[in-house]
Amino acid sequence: MIIAIAAQIAEPAAVHCPRMTLPVAIDGRVWTALEASDFYRSLPPARATQLHVVRDTATEHMTSDTVGEAGNGCVRHVALSVTTDSVQAGAGANAAATVRTHFDKYAIAGDIIVLAAFQDGELMAKVTDLDITGHLFPLAEGNSVHIHMRTKTRGGRWEADTTCTVGRLGLGYADRLSARLTGRFTPVTCDTVAKHGSEGMQDHHELAWLDDEGLFADELGERMPGGYVQIPEPGSRDMKAVLWGNPPARWTTYDWSIGAR
Repeated sequence: MIIAIAAQIAEPAAVHCPRMTLPVAIDGRVWTALEASDFYRSLPPARATQLHVVRDTATEHMTSDTVGEAGNGCVRHVALSVTTDSVQAGAGANAAATVRTHFDKYAIAGDIIVLAAFQDGELMAKVTDLDITGHLFPLAEGNSVHIHMRTKTRGGRWEADTTCTVGRLGLGYADRLSARLTGRFTPVTCDTVAKHGSEGMQDHHELAWLDDEGLFADELGERMPGGYVQIPEPGSRDMKAVLWGNPPARWTTYDWSIGAR
C-alpha cells in the first residue's frame, strides 16, 4: 500500500495539451521534452487574437492582418498576411508596386519558443532539439525557465540558450501599454545567447504578462529596439521608425481583439 501511494505521488501531472499536428514533422524528442517540462505543463490556456493594421509613409502603404489561433491550448498558430503598395522611385506617381507576403509560426508562450516558422509556405526554421528546466507559471517573482534549443533554419543550424525570469508581480498598470487594457502587467525578462558556427548573437526581450487578458503583450504589439513592447494607438507615429532613423511612418489603423476564454 505504501509503495502504491508513493508511486501515485511520483507520477507526473497529466499533460493538458494534446500534441498538435504541424505542417512539418517535429521530432518526438522535442515533444517529449516539452511535455515533461514544468514550463509547458503549467502554461495557462492560449488565447486567440486578431490584429488589423495599416501603416503609411510618404511612399508606402502597408496593410497586415494577423490571426492567432488558440491551437491545442499551448501551441498557437499565428498567421500574418502583409500587403505593401509602394510608389516606384522615379517611375511617376501612378506607377506602384504591390508585394504580398504570408507568414506562419507555431509558438509557445508568446514567442518564447517557436517550434516552426514559414514564409509563403516555405519552411524557414524548426526546432530539432530541446531541453527545458524551471517554469514561469503560476507567476511568482523570481520564477525562471532555462531553455536550450537547437534550430534548423534555411541559413544553417543555430544553438541557443534562453533564460526568462519573472519580475515583480503586477508591477505596472496595463493601460500604460494601451488605453484599452485593464488591470496590471507583470514583467518577464528574457535573455538569449545564440550561435551559428563562429557567428553569435545576443538578444534581450522585456515581456509583459497582461493579468486581466491572460497573454503576453507582444501578441498584440510591436517589439521595439531595446526589447520592450509597445501597442500603438491608431493615428500614432511608428516610434520604431523614429528610433531606427527610418522615414516617418504612421499607424493609420491599429485594431486588435482577443477571443473568449
